[in-house]
Amino acid sequence: MSQAQLDKLGRVIYRERDKANLTQRELAEKAGTSHATIWHLECGDFKHPDPDKLQRIARALNLEVADLFVLVGYVPAESLPSFGTYLRIKWAAKLSAEDRKALERDFERRRDKHAKTTKQGERT
Repeated sequence: MSQAQLDKLGRVIYRERDKANLTQRELAEKAGTSHATIWHLECGDFKHPDPDKLQRIARALNLEVADLFVLVGYVPAESLPSFGTYLRIKWAAKLSAEDRKALERDFERRRDKHAKTTKQGERT
């Protein structure tokens, strides 16, 4: 995993810990790990963060475990479900089929616009 991924993980953990108004020691206690572990993760010092510790930290911060795993490359992006599948699985009880379809269309429109803009930027 790259240093950029580790730095991003550290920023996310710091940001979410700060939002939860927790000190590093308080988060460590909630996650069942050491203060030093939190400090090193936030600094991007671990080359291969322990998945079990990341899982406990994610839960202590009320984050999706998969989100932290994806940040450090433990779950390849290609193996994630499509946006439409994700909406159906995660939000079926809270969004109507019509709303899910509208979100999916909006996502596809934005994705296509971004791809087009990125491709044009490569030509210049």
